[in-house]
Amino acid sequence: MDLVVSGYGIDFKDDSDFTGKAKGYSLAAKLGFTYRLDESLTVGGLYQTAGNLPDLEGAGYKVAGFDMPAMAGLGFAWQASERLMAAADVKRCCGTTA
Repeated sequence: MDLVVSGYGIDFKDDSDFTGKAKGYSLAAKLGFTYRLDESLTVGGLYQTAGNLPDLEGAGYKVAGFDMPAMAGLGFAWQASERLMAAADVKRCCGTTA
């Protein structure tokens, strides 16, 4: 199997020779909430811990730095009418993954 690099990385799409070849395990947690402020307004939030995967290695290749940073988010949903809801959220990465 030849190593085919696509752009800046290895193509792991479903039809690639590398599908299922790179495996790594890590543990992360995601906590979230929703709270109904009144009949039409709901607020929600989340916090996700960092996921630090080890380098993924295989036959002649290595994928380094495949970490996920910690993230926090906040969102609102406004039920304007029975058939119309408007929602918005913002997420921010928190610090580094190292």
